[in-house]
Amino acid sequence: MKKLTSEKYLLKERGFLYVFWPMVEEVELHTHEYFEFFFIKNGSAMHTVNGSLQILPPNSISLIRPSDCHRYKKLGTEPFSLYNAMITKEIIHALAAHLGDSVTRELLDTPLPPVVQLSQEEMGSLIRNINYLMTLPPDREEAKTVNNVILSFVLYKLLLADSSTRYSQLPKWLNQLTREMQEKENFVEGLPAMLRLSDKSHEFICRSFQKYLHCSPSEYINQLRIKHSEFLLMNTGDSVMDVAMSCGFNSISHFNHVFRKMMCCSPTKYREDHKIVVGDTYTDPRVMPERSTDPLR
Repeated sequence: MKKLTSEKYLLKERGFLYVFWPMVEEVELHTHEYFEFFFIKNGSAMHTVNGSLQILPPNSISLIRPSDCHRYKKLGTEPFSLYNAMITKEIIHALAAHLGDSVTRELLDTPLPPVVQLSQEEMGSLIRNINYLMTLPPDREEAKTVNNVILSFVLYKLLLADSSTRYSQLPKWLNQLTREMQEKENFVEGLPAMLRLSDKSHEFICRSFQKYLHCSPSEYINQLRIKHSEFLLMNTGDSVMDVAMSCGFNSISHFNHVFRKMMCCSPTKYREDHKIVVGDTYTDPRVMPERSTDPLR
């Protein structure tokens, strides 16, 4: 698994670096030495972190700690873009000491990274400040001040987030539903399971998914199925047909079509390129040993 270092981005000299990514499809599993913030500008993403799955909707911010192991992938058909801030440990720890123990206790030392969703106006204002900061030389005192103002605002918003939604910025019923749908028996069953678990109408679920996740229920279910199929293709010798059936697809042609659309290659090609070699494993210290290496189990 890839570990990104501070040296790669000259963070020891800069202290911080902000980058805009206009078109993101998927970022592979990795960790890093520094802190990282995501500022979601457009679209939504499935964020797999420390063995759990988070949904990152538009206008949301996520704080990734150096000990977090994560990957993310675009959710739905709408283009996904984000601002990425890379910040040294020294800067974050200094701000945490200034803002109080609650930053460390509630944001830095939790099993999952915190998430908060801003209003469109708040995110617009924040992005304008980030764009201005990106025009300044990082060694200028003004750049350091603007960076500290941005980070203090973001940490403050994360602290103010309702504890029940701090790790997923969705309505409680939808947050619960998306979590329950991550169980294999539910995403294999598909839409009937979603209707049964939510006790809501199909029309209401469709409107809610489009409003909060910018995708349809079927697209979300297929994302979960394809994610599980990736695991099976890499870790088992099951035939492509058996993988498709195991994930809830009733025909191999439909499975191949959905897989190609999401992964830009066939299941067979994906298996050839990603087959796990015996002994090539990674253990995340935050994940309990008995947890399956499949993030959707």
